[in-house]
Amino acid sequence: MSMNRGDGARSVALFTCFEWVSISTSVINTARYLAAQGYEVDLYLIPSRRFGEPTFSEQGIRKIVVNPQRFPIGQLQFLWARWRQKKDYRFAIGFDPLGLLAAALQRLVFGTPYVYHSLEILCLSPASNWRHRLLKRLERWAARRALLCLTQDTQRGAILASDLGIPPEGIGIALNGPIGPALPGRSGYLQRKLGIDASKTLVLAVGSLMRETWIDRILESVDAWPADCVLVLHGWIPYGDFAAQVLAEAAKRPGRVFVSTDLLPDAEKYQVFQSATIGLVCYAPTDDNLKYAAGSSGKLYDFMRVGVPVVANDIPGMRDLVEGTSCGIVVHSAELIGQAIGTIRANYRTYGRCALAAYENYRFDDSYEKVLGRIESSLP
Repeated sequence: MSMNRGDGARSVALFTCFEWVSISTSVINTARYLAAQGYEVDLYLIPSRRFGEPTFSEQGIRKIVVNPQRFPIGQLQFLWARWRQKKDYRFAIGFDPLGLLAAALQRLVFGTPYVYHSLEILCLSPASNWRHRLLKRLERWAARRALLCLTQDTQRGAILASDLGIPPEGIGIALNGPIGPALPGRSGYLQRKLGIDASKTLVLAVGSLMRETWIDRILESVDAWPADCVLVLHGWIPYGDFAAQVLAEAAKRPGRVFVSTDLLPDAEKYQVFQSATIGLVCYAPTDDNLKYAAGSSGKLYDFMRVGVPVVANDIPGMRDLVEGTSCGIVVHSAELIGQAIGTIRANYRTYGRCALAAYENYRFDDSYEKVLGRIESSLP
């Protein structure tokens, strides 16, 4: 089916079916990079009260809001929204399994080729319900028909290829790092917002605040930290019961633990990272998605960008990224975080310089230049 409205030769559709698009580095940077290359970008997304919509200063990016429906009906809603645009696209990109299915469906109807960009590995377990299992089967079906399957690093790429049954050469790497140059310097944003003395060492855990990111273990470790260190938890707590636990633990440590859940727009988020003295990058390896999260950790590259050293936990690939670049220390257990903080403070300038130097190897725009070349060369 052919549409006529718009310049299909330079138009691309991005399909997302999750509510945190406004804080998804990969989605936002994909839209920005493609727009910078002269593409007209249509970003299909569902509304979110918690996270709001992403904002863009760039020309050529348009947001198309789709009313959310539960899988699989929701994918038909995206197909309807796509039809209403009356527009040809050069190609489409589906993010994560639900976005992939929206992209695959529109190919069946409109013939537009598509790319799969996997942000989270969809893992099955004995407890997985029928929807989850059906989604996995459809993910494999659709991924095998994509022009290219993208993920954030080579380690996850190997897992994705095996999981989806596609050849390794069908995988492309789009790093989950930022676009643009390093941003050294300190903002003092969190210190002012939370009333923290500027002389304190501010240790920052940012993003998803949950057991899977070690937040409970980090809280328990604070009592053994140097006395002039404070912990700031900045982000969102997805689960109500865990939120109550976090707030209770923080209340036990007044002046040592601070909780901030006011999220900033993507364009302003570096005020948070530039507030930190040391960053925390930790994941509980409960499944393959978390076990192999080192290379997909956007906050690791955000800390690098502003020259903030990190303490991370020992999951596959993390030691190479952190200690291999001398931008921080990897620990086996949360009990060792305090000791690692002391080591970093004793050599702080060196760790900070190494973090800034490491960042230059993990810029999104450098990796996506190669990705876009592969996509364009694969188009009919």
